[in-house]
Amino acid sequence: MTRRRCKGFTLIELVVVLVIIGILSVIAVPMYRGYIRRAMASEGRALTGTIATGERVYYAQHSNYVAIAATNECGSMDLDGDGNPGDIDVDARMNTYFRSFSVSAAGGGFVAATTGEAASDANGIVVQLTQPPNGSPAVIITGL
Repeated sequence: MTRRRCKGFTLIELVVVLVIIGILSVIAVPMYRGYIRRAMASEGRALTGTIATGERVYYAQHSNYVAIAATNECGSMDLDGDGNPGDIDVDARMNTYFRSFSVSAAGGGFVAATTGEAASDANGIVVQLTQPPNGSPAVIITGL
């Protein structure tokens, strides 16, 4: 009588594989979420860049930056209070995560800021662009 050898994996081999997969997922999932939030923040960075471009054009035409600390519901700004939104041609209605923004005066320059929508995964991400009177703009992203 010959003995047949069973083919397959032992329980120990399966447990070792599960432990390895568990360790990898504990490391990979938080890293992946961080990458996703940074990708979301890039939309806010693009929005503040668009605001900065509009402000520079406005400055070239009017010799001053516009200072307003409010946005309307549709995401475009009425900068000079004349009832005509879009004076700097910024419209954030098509954005997914960053639809509202604000611009305020800051010592001869301006500060543009946007916050992630509360009902989205970008909640808590704040992108702020500071343009000094002379120099390059600085972008600060918090909440990642």
